[in-house]
Amino acid sequence: MAVPVVRFPIFLVIRALGVIVAALVLSWNVHYRGGLALVSDNKDLIFNVHPVLMVISLVLLNGEASWLLMQHYWICVLDLGLLEMEIYCPSKACYGVV
Repeated sequence: MAVPVVRFPIFLVIRALGVIVAALVLSWNVHYRGGLALVSDNKDLIFNVHPVLMVISLVLLNGEASWLLMQHYWICVLDLGLLEMEIYCPSKACYGVV
């Protein structure tokens, strides 16, 4: 018996869901939480960058890097840079660390 083949574009659906989730988190931060800022006196605006970068780097970029083996290294380097920003934003917002 042969393995059944499902001809459904699952990768396109997964990419679309990832983009939708990133857009929803971004709109939630802008509309309900007051916006985003890397440099501000309002610590909440600095902290709001954190969930947006978490979704973009850990969901979108890691999802792409896991099946794009040729560009895996460069996507992970970009992801590492975003992870550094994710650590920087909450530490600056909560502790004032620059």
